[in-house]
Amino acid sequence: MQSDTFLNNTDSDDEEYSSDSSGDLPENNNIGVKYDVPKDYSDMRFLDQSRQDKYLQLRNELFTKQIEHRRFFCKTHHLNMTIVDDGTNITIVHNDGGTIEISSDSHAHALNCFGFTSGQTSVGGTLTGTTNFTAHDFSDIDHNGGESLIVIIDKYTITINLDSNIKDINDATQILKYTLTTFMNEVDLDKYKLNNIKNLIGFELVRAHGINNNIHTHFVDIYIPEIPHRACKLNEQGIPIIDRVFLNNNTSNYFLNEPIRSEKNYFTPIKLSKFDITILDQNGKVIQPELVLEFEVTVLFDSFSKR
Repeated sequence: MQSDTFLNNTDSDDEEYSSDSSGDLPENNNIGVKYDVPKDYSDMRFLDQSRQDKYLQLRNELFTKQIEHRRFFCKTHHLNMTIVDDGTNITIVHNDGGTIEISSDSHAHALNCFGFTSGQTSVGGTLTGTTNFTAHDFSDIDHNGGESLIVIIDKYTITINLDSNIKDINDATQILKYTLTTFMNEVDLDKYKLNNIKNLIGFELVRAHGINNNIHTHFVDIYIPEIPHRACKLNEQGIPIIDRVFLNNNTSNYFLNEPIRSEKNYFTPIKLSKFDITILDQNGKVIQPELVLEFEVTVLFDSFSKR
């Protein structure tokens, strides 16, 4: 490597000193010299004698990976209500402060099961039942499904059929909560600040939380049509699913399911901004259970054309 040796200007002889600093810049002999970046750092060290190749290896493993894994949660149900059961009262609060009305189709017992009276209305967004649920007996419900509860929310009527699945107030509260919940299957990645993920090469389910609203459903399959089949598994109907979530037969308590994560199946990079979640039962029928899903996506930093 050449040094920056200063060259004296010999064009003039013993000229008088001038205070004008706008003259020519000093000349040196490194003009036009090309410095080659070494391709091998194995024998190079920093001033503290630490090896440069070890630094580069650690940096690439931790901070400048070629691929990056990102995780996010999404829920299938969005409840615009807050339902609280303290063992004595059940309170429904409309988060937007709308109108709630409780009525029945001529079955007073259907109202009593939830502690409400016929025609009870709340304009402020809060409705409270006052029956002592701990002493209430649900055993005399018509198990033929002949009784129902009618909830009117901002003029939108929801009918809740009462059947033999209701054994106590916990079951009743879960049924009420589930019925007042809106099922949402579209996931917009912009809401996660993952705007228009480019070079997506992997997609998998990490874990699922949820509640089983049907004791006869033992598992559900997660189907997302936007994900390439290479990253999917085939179910009994030949449908490419992301994974299978096994449920328990408890309709009042939440469960946790963590699928066995096998070898990653990467696919050709795609761009993903939105996707739809479809949940299938064991017969391939579309259902709407309440789930919170955690996904992991794998993103390639640079496309192959940039390498």
